[in-house]
Amino acid sequence: MAFNFDNIPSQPVSAAGEPELVSTIVDLLTAAPRPLTLKEIVTVLNDSEIKTPADTTVRAHLNRARADGRISKPSRQSYAGPVAEGEAQFDIEIAAEGLRRVAEEDDPLADL
Repeated sequence: MAFNFDNIPSQPVSAAGEPELVSTIVDLLTAAPRPLTLKEIVTVLNDSEIKTPADTTVRAHLNRARADGRISKPSRQSYAGPVAEGEAQFDIEIAAEGLRRVAEEDDPLADL
Protein backbone atom coordinates (compact mmCIF):
# COMPACT_ATOMS: atom_id res chain seq x y z
CA MET A 1 0.00 0.00 0.00
CA ALA A 2 1.37 3.46 -0.89
CA PHE A 3 1.09 6.23 1.71
CA ASN A 4 0.76 9.92 0.93
CA PHE A 5 2.89 12.02 3.30
CA ASP A 6 2.34 15.35 1.49
CA ASN A 7 0.04 16.84 4.12
CA ILE A 8 1.99 16.17 7.30
CA PRO A 9 3.98 19.02 8.87
CA SER A 10 7.75 18.93 9.01
CA GLN A 11 7.62 18.92 12.83
CA PRO A 12 5.37 16.70 14.96
CA VAL A 13 2.29 18.43 16.36
CA SER A 14 0.53 17.84 19.64
CA ALA A 15 -2.48 15.55 19.82
CA ALA A 16 -4.69 18.65 19.85
CA GLY A 17 -3.16 19.81 16.58
CA GLU A 18 -1.98 23.29 15.78
CA PRO A 19 -3.72 26.17 17.50
CA GLU A 20 -5.98 28.09 15.13
CA LEU A 21 -4.22 31.31 16.13
CA VAL A 22 -1.04 30.22 14.30
CA SER A 23 -2.81 30.18 10.92
CA THR A 24 -4.57 33.44 11.82
CA ILE A 25 -1.20 35.08 12.52
CA VAL A 26 0.20 33.75 9.22
CA ASP A 27 -2.81 35.21 7.38
CA LEU A 28 -2.42 38.52 9.22
CA LEU A 29 1.27 38.85 8.32
CA THR A 30 0.66 37.82 4.73
CA ALA A 31 -1.98 40.56 4.39
CA ALA A 32 -0.01 43.23 6.29
CA PRO A 33 1.32 46.13 4.21
CA ARG A 34 4.71 45.95 5.97
CA PRO A 35 6.54 43.84 8.56
CA LEU A 36 5.00 44.05 12.03
CA THR A 37 6.47 43.86 15.53
CA LEU A 38 5.06 41.56 18.20
CA LYS A 39 3.28 44.50 19.83
CA GLU A 40 1.70 45.52 16.52
CA ILE A 41 0.57 41.94 15.85
CA VAL A 42 -1.10 41.73 19.27
CA THR A 43 -2.72 45.15 18.69
CA VAL A 44 -4.15 44.10 15.31
CA LEU A 45 -5.44 40.82 16.77
CA ASN A 46 -7.10 42.62 19.70
CA ASP A 47 -8.56 45.33 17.43
CA SER A 48 -9.95 42.56 15.23
CA GLU A 49 -11.68 41.10 18.30
CA ILE A 50 -9.60 37.92 18.17
CA LYS A 51 -8.94 36.43 21.59
CA THR A 52 -5.21 36.85 22.11
CA PRO A 53 -3.13 34.92 24.66
CA ALA A 54 -0.06 36.29 26.46
CA ASP A 55 2.73 37.83 24.36
CA THR A 56 4.98 34.84 25.09
CA THR A 57 2.40 32.50 23.58
CA VAL A 58 2.01 34.71 20.51
CA ARG A 59 5.82 34.77 20.17
CA ALA A 60 5.88 30.96 20.39
CA HIS A 61 3.27 30.82 17.59
CA LEU A 62 5.37 33.23 15.51
CA ASN A 63 8.48 31.12 16.03
CA ARG A 64 6.55 27.99 15.06
CA ALA A 65 5.30 29.57 11.83
CA ARG A 66 8.77 30.91 11.08
CA ALA A 67 10.36 27.51 11.63
CA ASP A 68 7.88 26.02 9.16
CA GLY A 69 8.73 28.73 6.61
CA ARG A 70 5.22 30.19 6.61
CA ILE A 71 6.43 33.63 7.72
CA SER A 72 9.73 35.46 7.61
CA LYS A 73 11.63 37.59 10.09
CA PRO A 74 13.15 40.49 8.15
CA SER A 75 14.67 42.06 11.26
CA ARG A 76 15.33 41.16 14.85
CA GLN A 77 12.02 42.58 16.05
CA SER A 78 9.69 42.28 13.07
CA TYR A 79 7.77 39.55 11.32
CA ALA A 80 6.36 39.43 7.77
CA GLY A 81 4.61 37.09 5.41
CA PRO A 82 6.60 34.44 3.60
CA VAL A 83 9.40 35.62 1.35
CA ALA A 84 8.67 34.80 -2.26
CA GLU A 85 11.20 32.52 -3.87
CA GLY A 86 13.84 34.64 -5.56
CA GLU A 87 12.90 37.73 -3.53
CA ALA A 88 15.40 36.96 -0.77
CA GLN A 89 18.13 36.44 -3.37
CA PHE A 90 17.25 39.77 -4.94
CA ASP A 91 17.59 41.53 -1.56
CA ILE A 92 20.97 39.90 -1.02
CA GLU A 93 22.14 41.07 -4.44
CA ILE A 94 21.02 44.65 -3.73
CA ALA A 95 22.87 44.65 -0.39
CA ALA A 96 26.01 43.23 -2.00
CA GLU A 97 25.91 45.91 -4.72
CA GLY A 98 25.62 48.61 -2.06
CA LEU A 99 28.64 47.22 -0.24
CA ARG A 100 30.64 47.14 -3.49
CA ARG A 101 29.83 50.80 -4.14
CA VAL A 102 30.94 51.79 -0.64
CA ALA A 103 34.17 49.82 -1.05
CA GLU A 104 34.89 51.47 -4.41
CA GLU A 105 34.39 55.03 -3.15
CA ASP A 106 37.51 56.96 -2.22
CA ASP A 107 38.32 56.77 1.45
CA PRO A 108 39.33 60.28 2.60
CA LEU A 109 41.29 58.81 5.51
CA ALA A 110 43.19 56.25 3.45
CA ASP A 111 46.24 58.47 2.87
CA LEU A 112 46.70 59.56 6.49
